[in-house]
Amino acid sequence: MAPSVRKSKKAAVESAPAAVQVSSGRECPKCGGSLIQRKGKYGSFIGCKTFPSCRYTVKMSVSAKEKMDET
Repeated sequence: MAPSVRKSKKAAVESAPAAVQVSSGRECPKCGGSLIQRKGKYGSFIGCKTFPSCRYTVKMSVSAKEKMDET
């Protein structure tokens, strides 16, 4: 019999491509790490690159989204 083609959930997550992270060019006020644009359940936001050790986030306004798209 052929081996199972089924992947575990963990294997599927590990093999999934990483999301593109766009640097905002700013520094995190909590830990000093760089801030990057992320996409979450409720839309785009700017968060600390050192997540999960630092959980600093800022909601993205329309003007901030336009600035990030220009770079």
